[in-house]
Amino acid sequence: MNLAEPQAPAQRELRPISHRLATALLVGDAAAVPHAHGWPSPGLRHRLRASAIWGEPAGWLIVDDGVVVGDCVEPTGATSGSRRPWLTVA
Repeated sequence: MNLAEPQAPAQRELRPISHRLATALLVGDAAAVPHAHGWPSPGLRHRLRASAIWGEPAGWLIVDDGVVVGDCVEPTGATSGSRRPWLTVA
C-alpha cells in the first residue's frame, strides 16, 4: 500500500432490510449478504423479530463497498424531539 497516493473513499449506501432478509437472519442465515465480522449485532434481533412476525420495518443496512458493516433504525435522522438515530456498526 502506498500511503502517498490518495485512497478512493468507500462507496457507502443504505439499503432497507427486507422482510425476507429479516426472516433469514432470524433463523441464523447471515450468509444471505456479505458482512463484516460481528454483524449482525445482538441488538438487531428484536427488530428482526418484529419485521418477521408483524411485517414492521426492521431498519436499514449500512453497506460499504458491497459489505454490510452495520445497521440503523432511521437513516435520515430522528423526526421527533430529542430522539437520535440508532446506529450499530460491526
